[in-house]
Amino acid sequence: MDKNNNHEFTFAEEPELPQNSDSDLIEAYLTQSPSQKAAASKPTVKKPSIVQDSKYKSYEYLLDKFSEHVMMDRMDFLAEKIKVFIAGSKLNIQLNRHLLEIAVLDYFADIYRLKDFHQIDQINLIKIDAYTACWLLKRHPLQLFDENSHENTFINEKFVCTYLLSSLLNLADIDCDEQSNKEHIDGFIKHLYYHLKYRTTNPQTLELMLTSFQLGLNLK
Repeated sequence: MDKNNNHEFTFAEEPELPQNSDSDLIEAYLTQSPSQKAAASKPTVKKPSIVQDSKYKSYEYLLDKFSEHVMMDRMDFLAEKIKVFIAGSKLNIQLNRHLLEIAVLDYFADIYRLKDFHQIDQINLIKIDAYTACWLLKRHPLQLFDENSHENTFINEKFVCTYLLSSLLNLADIDCDEQSNKEHIDGFIKHLYYHLKYRTTNPQTLELMLTSFQLGLNLK
């Protein structure tokens, strides 16, 4: 699974964010220091397996390939990332836990089929991010309650953009504050965010986009 799953997050020291620009929220999240993103105190309390919930009986077959704690770890990992994003946004956003649960179960259902078809035990990080992002975009677990916030209509797309960029930049160990890097990254953010808002997305197109971005970083 995603090696970043061991990360936990704190809600302290979040940056003050302007609310008038589509890219401000994304850039502010990406430039947070590790200490702002890493947990400093209590570990996440694990909840009962969602697969055992009567609402999700149709997903029980997932236990053939994935343990309960793996699925719950993925749920908690994404929930904590979303909470950090919400805390930094200064907007009236709430996480719909039920929609996040469905997104995570759908993610594992896709990974189940992928592993079964290709007869593999593990998948790479880019596939993990692509399939996760796709289901977050479909289920929209972030709910915006602010009136007159048209510029933040695409709040789920903003979060997915931060999630994907954060993962890629952490892998590449890129300094976002360096001017030459910032210009290239800003351009990619605009294209990625526009694609997430207005184009049909699926795991395959996202995987190709992320692979291309990673290749560009390696060739630099």
